[in-house]
Amino acid sequence: MMHLKHYKLKCVNEDFRVTEVSLMPSLTSKKPHQFTYIWVQKSGFTTFDILEQLKGFFNLSFEDVVSHGLKDEDAIIEQLISVKKIIKDKNVTAFNKKYRSREKFCHIKHIVGYGNEAIMKRMLHGNSFRIVVRDLDDTIAENFLSHISNQRHYYFINYYDNQRFGMPGGPYNTHLIGKAIVKNNWKKAYQHIKNSDNILPNFATKKKTKKKNIIDFKEIFRFMNPKKVSFFVSSYNSFFVE
Repeated sequence: MMHLKHYKLKCVNEDFRVTEVSLMPSLTSKKPHQFTYIWVQKSGFTTFDILEQLKGFFNLSFEDVVSHGLKDEDAIIEQLISVKKIIKDKNVTAFNKKYRSREKFCHIKHIVGYGNEAIMKRMLHGNSFRIVVRDLDDTIAENFLSHISNQRHYYFINYYDNQRFGMPGGPYNTHLIGKAIVKNNWKKAYQHIKNSDNILPNFATKKKTKKKNIIDFKEIFRFMNPKKVSFFVSSYNSFFVE
């Protein structure tokens, strides 16, 4: 009997490529527009990170930058994002220059078009995957190739995996952040999120004495994307359900 125990997935981010299949919003050439729809490619960043970067770069609120859904950071992802601002090619060039990096990156591939409504979750039809599987037995690899040559497309429900509970290389403690939030223990929530690879927002400290600053832990979470805070709570609920 042949075994698959030695196969490897996601050795590098390039091994796992995900492209959204979006039900596009209505585009219009009639002015004035409210929203720009951009096609973004990212690797090494969470979707929340990208929304944060777009929000800061274009000086917007969290509600003004919307994605269909959340995507892995340990992969190369292409997804649609709506921005409540009219973006031109020169803005795309400036954004891409700022967030260019060798190890991880986010860049706007192109402007899809303009319209007058934000994209919504229910407009995501699904995702297309291109996956590299390494170290397969030769016979299994040949059989697999023969099989998929005759059946080129597969459709399946895409359930969350362990990325719901943490990020690669970091502790899987997302559910613990959510638990602390539910218990209203904001200091514990802050300690957990500090131990993770989540990017913390800038926040002000309150001076109690000349020697010591007091952190308002709850205030830190008010600076975060509300959807991210909800994600932590959802992770906590999912951990105990599953």
